[in-house]
Amino acid sequence: MEEFINDYIEMKYDNNILIAKFINSETYFNMELAKRLVRERIEFTKGEDHYLCLYASNFTYAGNDVRKFMSNEGAQNITAGAFIVNSAFSSVFFNFFIKVSGMGNKSPMKCFTSEESAIEWIEKLKKNHLIES
Repeated sequence: MEEFINDYIEMKYDNNILIAKFINSETYFNMELAKRLVRERIEFTKGEDHYLCLYASNFTYAGNDVRKFMSNEGAQNITAGAFIVNSAFSSVFFNFFIKVSGMGNKSPMKCFTSEESAIEWIEKLKKNHLIES
């Protein structure tokens, strides 16, 4: 398993799944940070298409420009994205946001309250993708 850590995020990459966790308890997303993290993710995964499992509870704010960037250029090479939050309420809210914002239009995205259920969902997608290919 390959690992990458900087002052904002910890990433582990194994079996075409990238697991990412924000290190700081509250991360404010501005455009500079968004572009940096996307660039580092793409470099870390060597530009390969991959599944993303992101712990999404530890960021406090992302402006509209950042949300647009992340749902377009920021989604580059992501086959599907699973977001892990800390409560069922946050999961419902985040899933609603995914639908309303159009984030899930290019690739499947869904919110979970545990890494286990997120990875389960990703593994099902991987199996279906192999069947369709």
